[in-house]
Amino acid sequence: MISFHAASLTAFRRVAPGIAQGRLAYPYDPPGRRALEVEAGHVRSFHEKGCSGPGLINAALAITLVLWPEYARLIRSQVILLREMEFVSAAVALGASPLRALFKHILPNALPLMSVKFSLDMGNAILLAASLSFVGLGAVPPTPEWGAMIAAGRHKFFEWWLATFPGLAIFTTVIGFNFLGDGLRDLLDPRLSRRA
Repeated sequence: MISFHAASLTAFRRVAPGIAQGRLAYPYDPPGRRALEVEAGHVRSFHEKGCSGPGLINAALAITLVLWPEYARLIRSQVILLREMEFVSAAVALGASPLRALFKHILPNALPLMSVKFSLDMGNAILLAASLSFVGLGAVPPTPEWGAMIAAGRHKFFEWWLATFPGLAIFTTVIGFNFLGDGLRDLLDPRLSRRA
């Protein structure tokens, strides 16, 4: 659950500014990129001051702070790429307003990539949460968490199942989210639906 909250918070927090930066472009693009870089630079100091110590909230904040810069850059680059495509230029030439071009033509082509990124980040967030719990910075016992279960069973060689099955659960969940992302891309990508 911590992984879902961290990935969701990351995605929703950075998609709208990335769309705005990509759509407004020049002359607003360079200051927007610099603001993103400055904000990413402050992540480490904020993390050291506000997110230190064990606990689920601190782990979710740490995972969110690690993952969010990629979303703004990815959606910004997709919007910039798509707004220069011929079908968007044709829609604008036929009288579509900038908002209609954004919501009808640009976003439907950019969101499949974001859904794939979100599902891959769910896998990354699960791995990060398990890693933090393994080293004692995630869930605090008695809260069940796969990384903490692996840490508790790593010294019990003859009770191998204590660490093996939580590891297999992490593996299957991450692979499942990767397959989900691939399926969402196939389902939502307008370019693939036109070929069928």
